Amino acid sequence: TTFGIIGSNGSGKSTQAKRLAQRLSAAGRACWLTAEPSAGPAGKLLRAIFSHQYSADDRVIAALFVADRFDHILQAPDGIIAKQQSNSLVISDRYYLSSYAYQGVHLGLETVMRLNADCVALCRPDLHLFIDTDPEICLQRIAETRASLELYETRENLLQVQAQIHSSQLALEMAQQAALDSARSNADQLTARIHARVKQVYGDKLG
Repeated sequence: TTFGIIGSNGSGKSTQAKRLAQRLSAAGRACWLTAEPSAGPAGKLLRAIFSHQYSADDRVIAALFVADRFDHILQAPDGIIAKQQSNSLVISDRYYLSSYAYQGVHLGLETVMRLNADCVALCRPDLHLFIDTDPEICLQRIAETRASLELYETRENLLQVQAQIHSSQLALEMAQQAALDSARSNADQLTARIHARVKQVYGDKLG
């Protein structure tokens, strides 16, 4: 079983991914919490680009995300498929819907979907949880926790990402089976809503 948690930088998705993993682990389920960009070679290069250590065209960034995602899915013994086969619940902080949102703004949604098609075919999450947060709140949280902004962490870009997600919301729900959860509540309330959504889909067997 794989859960993808997506949202803008500063949306609280990383916090919620950790809380979901902790809660399911406490219920006796083996969990593997992971993230994209991954810790692999392509992921490390992406992190260098985001922190302005290296510059790259948006087409290069999109291609690197696809390469990193293949590695993330197929790497053994620490890839998504390997972890699924060992009966671990996989919780990924970002997955391909994040590329649809972020790279889709710069390259177009159809192009990004086409680039990621083989990754999606290899490993589609059982449930996507989208944390929808006002970009102004995201930027405020980022400013409070970090000394510098990463690539894409501008008001204009976050507004475009949010618009991209909302304009594609129905298509994503229908075609990608994405479950959307709003972050218009405090962190504890959102944690409870996410866990309730997971239990709604998978029942009490998840704790």
